Amino acid sequence: MRLPSIKTLTIVAGDRAKEVRELLEKKRRTRDYKSVQELEQRCFLPPDYPYRLMTALNEILEGYGIEAITESGKLSPTWEYINLGDTYTPTIMRHCQTGRIRVSDWGTIVENGNYQ
Repeated sequence: MRLPSIKTLTIVAGDRAKEVRELLEKKRRTRDYKSVQELEQRCFLPPDYPYRLMTALNEILEGYGIEAITESGKLSPTWEYINLGDTYTPTIMRHCQTGRIRVSDWGTIVENGNYQ
């Protein structure tokens, strides 16, 4: 799977862009992050990898949590993203069906109706 470059990740992660890239490449363990450890302690069943990944990314980016975009007329979300406090602030997004990662703002996706 194609991942954002370190240069692109610098837009959202600053000097931690390399760490984010290593996490996306699975060279770093999601369970090494305190937020993931706390999540696992609260869950009855272990959270799946995408949930742990987004939780770790939220910790790195110091975000306000993981949110989702659901295309009109659909039941399940299309994208999940790290809420950074503004609709048009670039963030890390994950396509829920394909697992594709991108750096974008979620407002543009919703405005354009381009959910792919």
